[in-house]
Amino acid sequence: MGKKLSLTGLLIAVVDEQGPRPKSWYPNFASLTHIHNSAVKSFSIMIGDRSYRERPLCELTCFGILPFKDMNAVGLIHFFGVPDKKRKEGTRSEMPTTITLLFPEGQYTEICQNSPQIHRFLERENKMFLPFIQDENPDSQNLANIYNAIKKYLETL
Repeated sequence: MGKKLSLTGLLIAVVDEQGPRPKSWYPNFASLTHIHNSAVKSFSIMIGDRSYRERPLCELTCFGILPFKDMNAVGLIHFFGVPDKKRKEGTRSEMPTTITLLFPEGQYTEICQNSPQIHRFLERENKMFLPFIQDENPDSQNLANIYNAIKKYLETL
């Protein structure tokens, strides 16, 4: 049995009219620059995937694992589309969205081994993130509750 996964951060990011940007994160695990860079990095790898360009976002969920050396972390990135409530004419009806779970970089192997289960969990539960993606001022206590729910799920792996 491998080491237990130690979640150190949660980052929710979107691509909207402002480009790729962080929307919410918990806890304050890094500087704002690191958080912004992490959001951009999460999208750059996912948007490069061919399936992103060939299928509607509502049909697409995928994940990736990336090192975040500047934060001594590794991230599991869950990529999916969320209906855009502020859609402008001629634009996509969905916002590309990433949920990045950050772990200590020493847990790379464990993340790889558990990534399919974590991805399925995030895919099943991605509705819990909608207020943090679609709303401008979501309740930060709810994000703490989601973070703790993810930690509890990871304890079952």
